[in-house]
This record gives sequence, C-alpha cells and structure tokens, in this order.
Amino acid sequence: MRFLAAWNLLWFLPVGGAILALYILRLRRRRVEVPAVLLWTQVLQDFQANVPWQRLRKHWLLVLQLLAALLLVLAVAQPYTRAWMYSGEAHVLVLDGSASMLATDVSPNRFEQAKALAREYLQKMPPGDQAAIVLAGARPRVLCGLTVNRSELFRALKSARPAETGTNIAESLALAAAILTPFAAPTIEVFTDGGFAEPRDVDTGRARLQYHTVGSWAENAGVVAIDLREDQNAPGRFDLFAVIHHNSEREQRYTVELWRDNNLADAQEITVPPKSEAPVLFRQLIPTDHPEELRVRLDTRDALACDNTAYVVLHPVRPLKVLLVSKGNLFLETALSLDPRTSVEKRTSPPSAAESGRYDVVVYDNIEPASPPAGHAVLIGVIPQWLPVVPLQTVENSMVVDWHHTHPVMRYVDLASVRLSKATPVLPQAGTETLAEASEGAVMVSLQKPDKRWLLITFDVTTTDLPLRVAFPVMMLNALRWLTAPSESAERGLIPAGGLAVIPVPGEREKVTVRLPDGKTAEVSVQDGAAPFEDTLQTGFYRCPETGYLFAVNLAQREETELAVHSYTSQTGTGASAGLRKVLARREWWQWLAGILLAVLALEWMMYHRRW
Repeated sequence: MRFLAAWNLLWFLPVGGAILALYILRLRRRRVEVPAVLLWTQVLQDFQANVPWQRLRKHWLLVLQLLAALLLVLAVAQPYTRAWMYSGEAHVLVLDGSASMLATDVSPNRFEQAKALAREYLQKMPPGDQAAIVLAGARPRVLCGLTVNRSELFRALKSARPAETGTNIAESLALAAAILTPFAAPTIEVFTDGGFAEPRDVDTGRARLQYHTVGSWAENAGVVAIDLREDQNAPGRFDLFAVIHHNSEREQRYTVELWRDNNLADAQEITVPPKSEAPVLFRQLIPTDHPEELRVRLDTRDALACDNTAYVVLHPVRPLKVLLVSKGNLFLETALSLDPRTSVEKRTSPPSAAESGRYDVVVYDNIEPASPPAGHAVLIGVIPQWLPVVPLQTVENSMVVDWHHTHPVMRYVDLASVRLSKATPVLPQAGTETLAEASEGAVMVSLQKPDKRWLLITFDVTTTDLPLRVAFPVMMLNALRWLTAPSESAERGLIPAGGLAVIPVPGEREKVTVRLPDGKTAEVSVQDGAAPFEDTLQTGFYRCPETGYLFAVNLAQREETELAVHSYTSQTGTGASAGLRKVLARREWWQWLAGILLAVLALEWMMYHRRW
C-alpha cells in the first residue's frame, strides 16, 4: 500500500497524544470543608490515585477513540494500491480555457457552465471507462492523465481555471489525439463556446470528435489593438493608437479613457458602426523620467471585462551616446546627428570591447571591429567572421529588390531600386533576420540577442545612391531607436497573452522575480543574460523588481471580443470498439476508511451513553 500524502500520517502523533493526555492528566478539584470524612473515603482514594501520568486503566472508550484517530489520519493520507481493473473506452475531455469563456452571458460564466457539462459527462461515463482532461488555451495543458479514478478526474476538473488568452484549439486536439493513440475507439469531447475557426486540418485518428457548446450571443465591445509610436514631426513625443471593436448590430457611442499611472489623463467619445470597429488616437504624449503604465480603458459594462482595457509602457526618453568609427563619411555623420537627443563622437580606430560598452551604439563604417562589440552596433561595409552569416561572391551593379517593410528599422523607408555599385551578399544563418535583399542574396541583416542588437549593412553606402534619398536618414534614425529600445514587443505592450516575454537581466544573477498583475510573484531562471517568462496568462503589467523592467501583456484578439457561439459538426472516428480490457490502475481506499471511521464513532457514542 502506498500513500498520496504520506506526511499526513504524522498527524497521529499530536492527535493521539492529545487523547491520551485527557485520560492521564490530573483532574482539577476544589477544596471544601465538610463535617466528617468517614463518608468520603472512596473520594479520597480516587484523589490520591489521580496523580499526573498515572498508569492507564483498560478503557474501551480510549481504544475506540485512538482507533478513530488512526482511521482519520489514514484517510487523510489517501492510501492506494495498484490493481488490475477492467477498462472500456477512453475519453479525453478538452475544456476551452480562453478569455471568451469568462463571458457572463450565462451564470456565472461560460467556463463554469462547461465544467458543469464535463462533470455531468464524467458521472454518466460507463464503469470501466477511463478519461483524461486537457485545458485548451494559448498552450494546451494536461490537467489529468488517463485514469479510471473518478475522484481524481473530479479534482482536476475542479482545479481548472480559464486564462485571459486566445485558444489554440488545433494543438489541443492534436494533444488529445496523441493521448488516445493506443486505443481502438476513443472519443474527444470538446466543451467550448466555439469562438474559433473550425480546425479542419487536425488528424484525430480513430477518435470520434464531439462538441458541447456553451453560451449564447451577448453584446460586447473591447480594445482589440494598441500601439505607441514616436511622432516623426515632434521627436521625444509619442502618439498612442488604439482600435475599438464591438459585435453590436446597432451603432454605439463609447467613452475611451487614457490613464497614466492610475491617473485619468484624457478621454474621447467615439462612434462605432454596427458590427465594426473605430480607431482612437491620443497625440503627443510626453514621457516622464520613469517608465509609465498607460491604460486605454473602454468605459462600458458588458459580458466580457478583460478586453475593456489595453496596456502599454511609455519609457522615458534619454540622450544617446553614439560612437562613429570611420575615416570620414559626411552623409552618415549627418544622418546620425539629426536627432537632437543623440551626441556623436568620432574616431578612426575601433574601440576595445570594454570601451564599446560605454556607448549606447557603436557604428563601424568600413572598419572591422577586432572582437564582437559588447553592446549595440551597426556594421557597414564589413562582414566579420564571428557574425552568423555566410558571405557570398561580391557582385557589382546590383539592386535592392525587396525589404522587410514591417521591421522597425524599415518603417517609412522606401528602398525600391536602390543601386549598389559593389556589394557582398550573405546567406543568413539561425538567429538573424533579413531586412533587405538584392537578387543575389541578403544585403542587410539584423541580429538580436538578449542583451544586444546588431545591424549589418554589407555594402559601402558611399558607393550607392542611398545617401541621396530621404530613406537613408530615416533608416538610420529608425536603427538607433531599434538598437537602444527595450524589446519592441515588450516596450509597446504587444506581447499577446500567453506569449513569451524575454526579460533582460544584466549582471550575474541566476534567478529573478516577476510580479504579476494580480500581485502574485513568480521566480524565473536566467539564461545568457535573459529570463524567458511564459506565464503571461493575465492581461496587465508585469514588473521585475530586481531590474525594474516593466512590460505589458494584452488580449487584443477580435475572436475573443466577438463572443461568437458556434456549434461545430461532430466527426466520426475510424476506430471500432474493442470492448473491455485489463489495465493497471490506482485504487484508492480512503472512502472505505472513512466508512469504518463513521462506524467506530457510532459505536463509541453508544458505549458512552450506555456506560459500558
């Protein structure tokens, strides 16, 4: 016999000791004067015998009480044995744990209704059948593996909690199918509101797929997009852009509030057409001397609360120290100096690794660094061997044919038909991203590490017509901002709920703490100067107290805000029932111990009242 909670057996020591103490401790008596003691002889004998720690007399009540305490402690320790049992079909219950399941169009919400349906399904499941429970969210999670033990399944079901994320239903179904691979005719039962595109490319094998739909249509609105960008016409000021979406069949007016560090800073009235969306813009926000928590809040009460607020971090603007290592390049020096916050120093020889770490960015113009820079860097016209790229054959009279339009470095940049008199294309390797390409290969590549970013331009800009275009200074300003900014997604609040946040950790720390939006904390291990954090299941602000790092997580998913309810068609599996079969399963005995305990307590009560 084994125990699920063996440490609970230790409770017998204090409980049994307390029962024994009640029988052996001296009684407290009050002294009273009487005319004579002849009639009190027996009382005096009892008084003399009743001393501390006297020898216990045989007493059936004591035996029964100790037995009851032992049974109680054994039951709490949850004893079990392994036994061969007959098992029939196998079932996997998939619970949709996405944000839309928090909708209150049904009482108390869709997720609790789904749990009730799943509980009812387990209760009606034939004896001998086994089941598992999978929670579907941004990442599917197995709450309980295959078992015939109903109490274990009910405990897992009770512990299930939804998250403020989207649903990856395809991965959840694939996981369920993998669990059921050994079985002949299994079933996958999905309890959901259907707020996702029906997965048609998932192979569930022999399993029969059955949907159980919860919820009803409910009017809802939410913030489905948010972005924060520096105003190109007013350096040092930022514009906050958000999109409000609703599923109402009527035109609606909403008040959209902007909160800065829990203080109401601005508000706007917007009108949203039926079943559509509308933008809202808060212009020229001036940063303070510390990272600010910005909230765009929709002032409404509807069926889903977690999509009514979006979050973003406004970082302070600080001066940039840039070192230009060049033998002379007026175009490049002018482009780097356009931002008034940037101070540019020049030298003709490359700095050491320690020296380069004193600057925010080091720009190497046709001068190769002796070793990898300690911080952010731009490499122009040189391809060091330690970069994860493979140089190709040098070409002449080439042309840029494509570029990464959405990358921060390429924002508002047009490289169409930029002529390259001489360039060395490269073949990017793992960990790099191509920003611009000629027909022969990549000519601009970015590399991002947890503590640094590098930008590689494989050609000498003075041998091209790029410096004569407006795109050149814009690209260099973008490059400085991208190189020195925190992680683009983390800084702008673009980390989706359930996504991965990479927290930069300077120094030699092995672990850091992250404070979640609900006030709880989580400990994260540091790897190569960064702490990868995946527990982003809540929307709101996350902070690392050790480093002061602040980032935001948003839901921002139209599918969740829509609160759509879809009933999908069940799919028939290819398997055939194999009937009952023997499996090695866990059999718990605490219920039997609890029954014996009740019988012992009843017997003790009868003996006490009959004075046996």
